[in-house]
Amino acid sequence: MSNPRLALLAVAALMSLGCAGVVIPGGPAGDDIVEARATLKVFDDALAQPGVCSFLLKVAVSTEGGAGVDHMWIRDVVRTPTGYAGVLDGDPILAEGADGDQWVATRESVEDWSVNHDDGRIWGGRTYRSSLIGRVLLGDKLQPLDAAPDCQ
Repeated sequence: MSNPRLALLAVAALMSLGCAGVVIPGGPAGDDIVEARATLKVFDDALAQPGVCSFLLKVAVSTEGGAGVDHMWIRDVVRTPTGYAGVLDGDPILAEGADGDQWVATRESVEDWSVNHDDGRIWGGRTYRSSLIGRVLLGDKLQPLDAAPDCQ
């Protein structure tokens, strides 16, 4: 796939089909979430100097009535005093909302982050890096996890 955003959306959609609402503490997804939260400063630093990058966050959203949790990506992310705001990127499986809805997220709800350069390079994305589908679709576009995003 030549469009990195489309590839990223395909990975997110395929991953959600098999694991919507399920994160096993201590399992691969749980470990990825812990690591993503621990490195949010890298995302925040890049977000402060956006250049030619786009920014996405994967957030956990409790469903109405507390029946479960949905895992959704938001795009066009900006910082707020209490966390982040952006636009829902795709339709939720379990939670209320629709593609394009404005969304607010706390830092505690963040499960993953991704910084995507216009040239196709991608930083972050721990939850899709750990899937075979993500590695196959995104391949050499994925930058080393210890590399700081270069949005210039």
